[in-house]
Amino acid sequence: MLRQLAQEDRTKHAIQRHTRLMVEKLASTASSRGCTAIVDPIYHLSFCFGNIIHELVMGWWYTIGSPEFLRVKRLFDDTLTAVASPSMLVVDCWPWMRHFIPTYYSYCRDGFALQKFFADAVEERMAEFCDSGSEGKELLPPADNFIDIYLREHWQDTGSAEDREIL
Repeated sequence: MLRQLAQEDRTKHAIQRHTRLMVEKLASTASSRGCTAIVDPIYHLSFCFGNIIHELVMGWWYTIGSPEFLRVKRLFDDTLTAVASPSMLVVDCWPWMRHFIPTYYSYCRDGFALQKFFADAVEERMAEFCDSGSEGKELLPPADNFIDIYLREHWQDTGSAEDREIL
């Protein structure tokens, strides 16, 4: 699956597109504030890298400044921060301690929110995929992201993209 994405120029084009958008946004921000403007590159880099990943995995991306992107980024950041925390190491060693450590509950809340985000995206793509592919395998939509490639391969292997237990 990943080989199919890598062999085509989609990855290169996604990187070039989002890098160009980031540079244009940085240039417009600098020109609107004067040549001596101080700009935090982390914000713009987050959108650039995040959008490259979203385009390759899900087939779409966010505009710079999107509140939905910032929400998903916060969920990722909070989940990864919690996983790397000493509190979660204690929970790993002694699972009964999860009842006393608040980090565990925020980790679960954010992790389940991320899981729901991806499950909803897959469900949406699966509905589009099944609707367009109902006439036959030759009429399937073009696969231009990881989710579509996975659904296409699953369809070709089983003849149905609706087996949710496997997906």
